[in-house]
Amino acid sequence: MTKPTPKIRLLPIIIIIAFLSGVAAFYMTTPPSGNPDDAVYAEENADSGRTATASPYARYATGNLKKMVFHKTPKTLKELSFFNALGESVGLDVFAGHYVVLNFWATWCVPCREEMPSLDALQSHFEGQTLKVVALSTDSGSADKPKKFLADLNIEALEFFHDPKSQAARDTGLFGLPTTLLLDKQGREIGRLAGEAVWDAPEVKAFLEALIAETISVETDASNP
Repeated sequence: MTKPTPKIRLLPIIIIIAFLSGVAAFYMTTPPSGNPDDAVYAEENADSGRTATASPYARYATGNLKKMVFHKTPKTLKELSFFNALGESVGLDVFAGHYVVLNFWATWCVPCREEMPSLDALQSHFEGQTLKVVALSTDSGSADKPKKFLADLNIEALEFFHDPKSQAARDTGLFGLPTTLLLDKQGREIGRLAGEAVWDAPEVKAFLEALIAETISVETDASNP
């Protein structure tokens, strides 16, 4: 029997690489609902140079918010349940009346480690205001490991929250980590960003400050098709 040529042996590898590239492209470009008409793509708007009228948030989609996907109308989430630092079961209702930056992360996620200090700085910046940064660990098992992770990074402003069975992550339709959801005061999803960001960057703080000052309105989304 003749041995396969190097070109033939490489063919399966090429196929696998092409498949993985396609999966990565799908992950980065498909909205959580799977319906491209359901959201305004910040990156597409920025690259095309056209003015987006579907969402009043589009003009804030620059820099670290470029990958943020804003919904035309706020999305009602399933009732989420997770644990606080005391091991008590809590839900989004504990943040009622606040805008929420809900970040899903894990200790094994390298981008999560890289963006955690900026999330901590963002919470510190908005301390005492109507915005809460919630970093929700999806590490399985005991809370000891993720708590140590945060301590090692000198995280001080963020409270600890834990989703050990990743139930809340599944209920929000996450594709990967890190993923960050932006919620309004009623706990509805305004938009989400898949991947890491520098959360205390000037453009991020400017957007959130405008949001909590109510100089831009969630409810106007539907009136600007």
